[in-house]
Amino acid sequence: MAQTVAMKLLLSQEELPEVVLISASAGDSYCKASFSGEVTNQTAVNERGFCWNTIGSPTINDNFIISGHGTGWFSESISSLDFNKTYYVRAYARNSKGTAYSAQTLTINTIDEFDFTAYVTNLSGTSVDIETIITDNGNNITYARLLYNPVGGSITVVTAPTPFGSYTYQLSGLIPGTNYEFYVSASSSCQSEAVSGTFTTHDYPELTTKVVSNITPTTASSGGDISSDGGSSITAFGLCWNTTGTPTLSDNYSVIGSGVASFVGAMTALSPSTTYYVRAYATNGVGTAYGNERTFTTDASGTLATVTTGAVTNITSSDADVSGEVTSEGGSSVTSRGMCWNTTGNPTLSDAFGGSGNGLGTYVVDVFPLTSNTTYYVRAYATNSSGTAYGNEVSFTTENIVTNRLYAIVINDASEDGVLYNGPGYDFTSNLSSPWYFSSGTFTVSQPSKFSVFTLSSDSEASPDNGDTVTMIASKSTTDGAKPFNSSLHNLRVLVSTTAYTSGDLSTILSLSSNLNVYDAGTTYSLSGDFAANFTFNISTSQDNYVYMIWDYRE
Repeated sequence: MAQTVAMKLLLSQEELPEVVLISASAGDSYCKASFSGEVTNQTAVNERGFCWNTIGSPTINDNFIISGHGTGWFSESISSLDFNKTYYVRAYARNSKGTAYSAQTLTINTIDEFDFTAYVTNLSGTSVDIETIITDNGNNITYARLLYNPVGGSITVVTAPTPFGSYTYQLSGLIPGTNYEFYVSASSSCQSEAVSGTFTTHDYPELTTKVVSNITPTTASSGGDISSDGGSSITAFGLCWNTTGTPTLSDNYSVIGSGVASFVGAMTALSPSTTYYVRAYATNGVGTAYGNERTFTTDASGTLATVTTGAVTNITSSDADVSGEVTSEGGSSVTSRGMCWNTTGNPTLSDAFGGSGNGLGTYVVDVFPLTSNTTYYVRAYATNSSGTAYGNEVSFTTENIVTNRLYAIVINDASEDGVLYNGPGYDFTSNLSSPWYFSSGTFTVSQPSKFSVFTLSSDSEASPDNGDTVTMIASKSTTDGAKPFNSSLHNLRVLVSTTAYTSGDLSTILSLSSNLNVYDAGTTYSLSGDFAANFTFNISTSQDNYVYMIWDYRE
């Protein structure tokens, strides 16, 4: 906004010039100014002009500009004023008498410079945004443009639309995996600003294809190793294959996962004796990249093995023995055989399974771990290069877990010098009713044939007396046909009668809980196979003849 002040400066009686400052204006640019003045008397003037500073009362010792000589009206323009300043301006005129200044000082206020920033955003493989932000602070932006190019390549110029201000340059058609440099600028009549930088467009993933393995007539395995995602997240990777070469996602393919990884996958539904081509692939925001091509030929069509499922024996609450037999290996050798099982029927190797060697012949698999009181379905299997064959399905139900179980009864009879009545062939069922009730629960009499028990007392007597320290040694061997225990973990205790034993009254002694003392063996034993366990306790009975037992319980 033009400010105009006209004032007269009277010359001294010695005929100094009279000069008036008519106007001082910053105009639209604010970094430039225009001045006008007038010499009003007729004295000789050999120099006239304007002077200015930022502190007030400017003189020709400050900034000044000469605007000719003589009398009358004159004007000048100046540039390169500093931003955000207040300037003080006066007109002056000089002659032989000296220098005269206008009586009044005018002010000019310049504005602040504009702010300019730029940054890269929304980068992809073929496009990018260069976003510029201009805060003009009252400046008139007269020009804005962007220059960009691949490093070492030709330059492309993009001019921003008017009115010039903040603007996002949206670049497209870029080359994936390429380094670019850019230069973006903006100008006003008083100021020019620029920002330069570089960016690299996203690239395709980098990967290789693994060697093909596990080739059968209808299946094969391969995979890939992804070393880089190209700067863009991998959304899918897998295998693609065909019979003509250079397979792509237009052919057979599998989706195995996402991200950067090393992976393996299967190709299925292949044709026997056929040559295939396979490549690993990975897809990101740029597109799909492929690994090196691998070639393989499927095996000739073969015959599956023949296998049968046999009897289920030794069923407990947690396991069972199941027999099987491979009667024919089919078109190639049986590399693995065994049993598979589940609780729903038609079990396969996708369910629980256990192996037992290879080749022809019979075999037995211990099927475990199982849940008590549950029906299971089991099939024998045999695998050769043509695939896996399954035998007939057999079902069985595991035993229920018994809370308390009595395993051995020993009659300590001094007259018989420690003869033990629980040895092989001892008939529990004829000497003890089943079940037998005790204060801690119900005992069920088991049939632990070949279960041996004998004792050693602290005084080396065959028949320990009251107060003796007794070590009971119990053992079982599965090699002599003993029935396996129902569980692999038992908490063992010893029961000792407080009533003397008389031949034939075993049931009477065992019928009353008051007739028994309980000794905790203090150890948890694993009784799933052969075992030997020692229990040491002090006898507390006044009888020479007494009965003691091995008892296990569960918590």
